[in-house]
Amino acid sequence: MTEGNFSTEVLVEAAAHAAYEANRAYCAAIGELSGLSWADAEKWRPWASAPEWQRASTKNSVLGVIGGETPEQAHERWFAEKAADGWRYGPVRSQEGKEDPCFVPYEELPPGQKRKNRIRVAVVQAMISALGDRARSTDLPPLNAEMLQNNERAISAAAHALHEASRAYRVAIGEISHPGWQNIPDWQEANARGTVIAVIQGYTPEMAHERWRSQMELHGWSWGPEEDIGAKKHPCLARYSLLPPKHHAKSRLCVEVARAMLSALG
Repeated sequence: MTEGNFSTEVLVEAAAHAAYEANRAYCAAIGELSGLSWADAEKWRPWASAPEWQRASTKNSVLGVIGGETPEQAHERWFAEKAADGWRYGPVRSQEGKEDPCFVPYEELPPGQKRKNRIRVAVVQAMISALGDRARSTDLPPLNAEMLQNNERAISAAAHALHEASRAYRVAIGEISHPGWQNIPDWQEANARGTVIAVIQGYTPEMAHERWRSQMELHGWSWGPEEDIGAKKHPCLARYSLLPPKHHAKSRLCVEVARAMLSALG
């Protein structure tokens, strides 16, 4: 199977990267990453250094979404995989003890855990759509702008998720990738957070791009055929209507990923 001009391998890697990092951002936002043992913290390394079993599990979940799995079906598949590997229910997750509080039927999951599955499905679908260079309709509920405007954990998580989705997309299309979320310079973090604020305010991908372009130009950046951080040149510093389709797709991807995270945390 291919989407656009991309192989299944490229599609799955990009979608898995984006979905994994979105899940990591969501878990950090709801406090799941605090107080973990070293063995359990290993699971939550950035995508590039994540354990191989975790990368394989995430890629399997992406293939499930591509195959039409619903969030409930995805949980049932995860449950079966864990059961086959000897896992069981436990009130606190333990990699060493093979216990997980999510080892219950889907209908018994708390709302916060169900939202994880919805985020993954939304992010994978957004990446597949972007790499296929096609717009799609989404069924996410309207955002509560008043509640989200000052919700720091939601804004930070959405910025993390969209930055990593953009990184994964850039790698897939053969562009230079930026550093991971934990290592980005202040100006890139500010750009990501600015895009999230724009999404909260109801900006379309075109409006979000024009806002980003204005901010970059205020900081001395200008158009150039290739990205050059030292010279402050960027090939996307043009009006949205003049951008090639692959950059329209990236803008849609960032907006959709941010909306998925904001809907879950708002």
